[in-house]
Amino acid sequence: DNKMRLLVGDVMLSSSFVAYIAPFSRTFRVELVDEKWKPDVIARAIPMTDGFDPMALLTDASTTASWNSEGLPADPLSTQNAAIITRCARFPLIIDPQLQAIFWITQREEPNGLVRLVPGTKGYLEKVVRALEEGLPLLIENMGEVIEAILDNVIARAFIKKGTKLQVALGDRVVDIAL
Repeated sequence: DNKMRLLVGDVMLSSSFVAYIAPFSRTFRVELVDEKWKPDVIARAIPMTDGFDPMALLTDASTTASWNSEGLPADPLSTQNAAIITRCARFPLIIDPQLQAIFWITQREEPNGLVRLVPGTKGYLEKVVRALEEGLPLLIENMGEVIEAILDNVIARAFIKKGTKLQVALGDRVVDIAL
């Protein structure tokens, strides 16, 4: 049987990796997983695969090769970041001084109708609404230190269910969200 047998500790490590590790350097990530999280799982007698690496659950060689062909750098930190971005339940905030993530996301999502915008530009809110209504990927660049209040309900996923529709309030308007 070629299927990976997952143990509770494996899933805990992988979900913690996605939820918490993104802001840290590669060195600190290794230290956190190997010197803090794994020993804690072992100390609590939670079943875990010997030598488990969270990336084994988050991606595979084929997916990583696909990301690389879309322009993602092949280094381990970029691969980890891509796994986090594609697996997280929340909207990722990416600090990208070298613009590598922007390039990768653009290459990856342009065929899916990527909507790219910068806060404050002409038609900004209309583009956000279009992306939500049509189910298009949305990339907001150069956010600055403060996220515009009009996006609060989107970021908080404060969605409203009306029958079979999912909606979100953007300022004084309610927008249907494509499922």
